[in-house]
Amino acid sequence: MKLKTSFFNLTAFKKNLLRFSPIWALYTVFLLVAFFGTTGQDSVYIARDVVYMIREMAPVNLIYGGLCAMFLFGDLYNSRLCNALHAFPVRREGWLLTGIAAGILFSVVPNLLMCLVASSVLQQYTYIAFIWLAVSTLQFLFFFGTAVFSAMCAGNRLGMLAIYGIIQLITVLVLGLAEMIYVPMLYGVKFSFNGATKFFPFGYMMSLDYLRVEYMPAGLELAFKGFNGADWRYLALCAAAGVAGMAGGWLVYRRRHLESAGDFIALRPLAPVFLVIFSVGAGALLYAFAELMDTPSYIFLIVGLVIGYFAGRMLLGRTLRVFHKKSLIGFAVLTVVFAGSLGLTWWDPLGVSGNVPNVDEVQWAAVYDYGYSYYNGGNSQPHFEITDSREIAKLQSFHKELLSLKGQSVSGHSNTIQIHYKLKNGKTVQRYYEIPHTGALAEQAKMYFSDIRYLFKTNDPESLYISLGEVTIGYYTETTYEAESTSDREILTGLLDAIKKDCELGVVAQNWLHHDGKSEYHLSFTIKALEDDYFHKWSDMYITDDCKNTVAYLQTIIPLKAE
Repeated sequence: MKLKTSFFNLTAFKKNLLRFSPIWALYTVFLLVAFFGTTGQDSVYIARDVVYMIREMAPVNLIYGGLCAMFLFGDLYNSRLCNALHAFPVRREGWLLTGIAAGILFSVVPNLLMCLVASSVLQQYTYIAFIWLAVSTLQFLFFFGTAVFSAMCAGNRLGMLAIYGIIQLITVLVLGLAEMIYVPMLYGVKFSFNGATKFFPFGYMMSLDYLRVEYMPAGLELAFKGFNGADWRYLALCAAAGVAGMAGGWLVYRRRHLESAGDFIALRPLAPVFLVIFSVGAGALLYAFAELMDTPSYIFLIVGLVIGYFAGRMLLGRTLRVFHKKSLIGFAVLTVVFAGSLGLTWWDPLGVSGNVPNVDEVQWAAVYDYGYSYYNGGNSQPHFEITDSREIAKLQSFHKELLSLKGQSVSGHSNTIQIHYKLKNGKTVQRYYEIPHTGALAEQAKMYFSDIRYLFKTNDPESLYISLGEVTIGYYTETTYEAESTSDREILTGLLDAIKKDCELGVVAQNWLHHDGKSEYHLSFTIKALEDDYFHKWSDMYITDDCKNTVAYLQTIIPLKAE
């Protein structure tokens, strides 16, 4: 006999509210404690703390949404309860939608209560309490929706938590595996995964600012400046994804076999997917451990694959008897495919790592001393843009020589340099290479890092004679020469001439890996921006005894410290 209301069961709904009341009661207590635990005593300070707390609700809803789904649909994981449940004249859609309605209420009621309590305290900032309610509800829809889908796909609670965790962390797992194992095989290549953070909702939600506020004056008043539309759109898309997860859970539940209760995975097509993720994940975990302990990492990768594959088989089959012919064949196939992907990456048939753009494709190029933090006008990586076609061709020849180091281990001291091409079609090509401390390649690198354009971060070194404001010479004395003075300007001009000569010899590179000289002087330059008299930048450099022209000139204007 079918119930008249096929898609909702009021009795089951009330039962869920009472049966799992401790869950949402604890959640309510947590919200109230968090709110009254704010440090502020005045409404503006409380409002400020609540603004910060809104984004911090993401990890709370991550855990809470998963727990709600696991408890609400936990009867599906016990064969006796599962069969008894489905003996009632209620459609599966009814059980599912009743559980979903209860789960949503588990979030809305506590947050609404929190909103009402906060409104009485926030006074003129009451709108922030409703922002809290909206954000928390949308966040919960995403996490709860994906948890519902996970609950339908799993046959027990451990499987549900595993699937839920994989869904939330799949971006981190894939990118971590790529960055740890695959990317290092592409010689000189480093991928930027910044854009992928949006596919990690849990982490990305914690960086969002849903409203713009300004504290004025001296933090005594909070001014509302509007909403951040992009952040709200992202949150709405996440909530829509959660609703899609609920719909996907409904499709899975309609085809779910009752006898799957107690199994790790209830949806059979997901079993091989889980087995691959679990196996590769275990291999990557041991690989990372080996890298940390500085031991043969690929041996640990293989051991991890073996452990992960057969442990996964045991979980899926609920048995220890997994070492049979079919299982061994499956492991062999997984190993061959995984090893083939590694080999294909190393072979690089598309020529990703060996890509050196043609001269006519390059708008400008730059070289960075990637392994050296160099403060220059607020920029940690000084560079200059190489636009001359002959210089670009020379850089490309150097680049091709660096490619010959592929597969060779660099022993002793080494340094990482970055070559950056800005192409005329708007794309960029960036490569990173570790070079030895000595040798022909090191000498060529020294020439780039001793270039006066690199040291002063300018494409027009002649303009330094006009824009140079002052220089402070340290170590042996603390002397400042200012361009405003005629006599000092002559000294500054002579100093620049001496530095240019040493730059042409390639002996002014700042990273200690590029020279063996003893540091004699520290020069701190103030450079005026020609287009804005009120803007200045700075350039610091150390002069070693290799810089004979500069040292000799400095000795003529500054007495040496007595030995």
